Amino acid sequence: MSFTTAIFIENALRIIGFLSFFVAVGLELIGYFQKDKKWKQRLEFSGLIFFLVLAASDALAFVYERRARELSVARVSFSSETHITFRHNLGTSAPQITCFDAAGNQFEPGLVQAIDSNTAIISIAVPMPGTCTAK
Repeated sequence: MSFTTAIFIENALRIIGFLSFFVAVGLELIGYFQKDKKWKQRLEFSGLIFFLVLAASDALAFVYERRARELSVARVSFSSETHITFRHNLGTSAPQITCFDAAGNQFEPGLVQAIDSNTAIISIAVPMPGTCTAK
């Protein structure tokens, strides 16, 4: 399931939860005014659905928010440079940085220095074009 699909499902669950809340309120009013003896049972059932749907929605949001953070990948391309300023915006001063040359071969950068929680400077011994990713 893609992240976009998960967001759609989460929002649909929230809408269903709120609709069940309004149905519960409507049933309460109808039962109260018609002196229906089963209105309390319908109200309890609608309330239960409301809370179950919202709980499922929140659980889904938690799981996919965590998964989105795991999948967040920043990328920077460079050409014949020895020092690259990498603004990854991941909110961590220790991202996992992987570098590749122009041919796609992975190589170890000489030094990775964190400037702040969103920026790092990558030093490369031999100037060459390539790409670095951070997650």
